[in-house]
Amino acid sequence: GSPYFCTSIQFIRFMLSHSVYVGGINNLSDARYSAGMFVDQIGIPVGGEFGLSESKINEMLGWLSGVRIVGQLHAKPEFDVTQLPFDGFEVSSHDVFDWLASQVKAPIGWRTTVDQLAVVPAGVDFIVIENGKLSEIEAFPNAYWELNQELVDGKVWLQFPNMKIALQGGTEERPGFSNFGDLIEVLEALEVD
Repeated sequence: GSPYFCTSIQFIRFMLSHSVYVGGINNLSDARYSAGMFVDQIGIPVGGEFGLSESKINEMLGWLSGVRIVGQLHAKPEFDVTQLPFDGFEVSSHDVFDWLASQVKAPIGWRTTVDQLAVVPAGVDFIVIENGKLSEIEAFPNAYWELNQELVDGKVWLQFPNMKIALQGGTEERPGFSNFGDLIEVLEALEVD
């Protein structure tokens, strides 16, 4: 017989101490790593100059399970995004929000900065705040806070045990080899036994 035969397999689920949303996922390495770390949701950029094509999205979705997948739209895409199996969407423009809200029943989130919160439309299901400052976190406890370098270096999650964290995927140097950016450092710091 094979020396690698195993009669029982145990799966260990790691838990993260905070709710985490990883956006800007444009490669399978980051997507699978994030899903394996049990983040709450993964955002995939859709269409446009920096987004993925419909075929690339379908390819990635075929490899993922057990995590909510959010389509990140900055403009109305060239293909029918409502037919893709996204669990939700993230937008940053009123035109896209209005169009999408009339097309889907899935949750729709809004990406913004603190100084633009006043223009967030009614009916948004979640908010992602980018370029936030440490002093602003307590004022918006239900938003996902995208961690900039200041917040990562200061390990802000230690000071705010209930904050929701947003991270960005890294770049893939070649298929299967990602630099992961701050993803590994932050997710491993958030692991609890």
